[in-house]
Amino acid sequence: FIIDRNKKVVARIRNTNAVADTTVEKKHYLMVQYGYLLFYAMFFTMCITGLIMAFEDIELLKPIHDAANSIHSVVQWGMYGYMVLHIGGVILADCTNHSGIVSRMINGKERDAK
Repeated sequence: FIIDRNKKVVARIRNTNAVADTTVEKKHYLMVQYGYLLFYAMFFTMCITGLIMAFEDIELLKPIHDAANSIHSVVQWGMYGYMVLHIGGVILADCTNHSGIVSRMINGKERDAK
């Protein structure tokens, strides 16, 4: 909520033309940004459904407890799949045209301008 406006995912998606040069780069960049949005949506859903399940003794939440449990389970498997795809994509990117991406994520340093 307190991050710089230009670093938010929605702003990055809007500014795709300024970021990527080729069509392949644009598609990859957009896919990554939409992937982040998907992750945030799944994470938010997991939190909400988890809270509904945790507070099952509240009368208002009892009718939707079973549905929340089902949704929570499905989204959980979606998160597992996302993590596998994400790790595979990072390894593939590190071995191909984005070498050093893993070390930059660990160290927190930006790529040097060329």
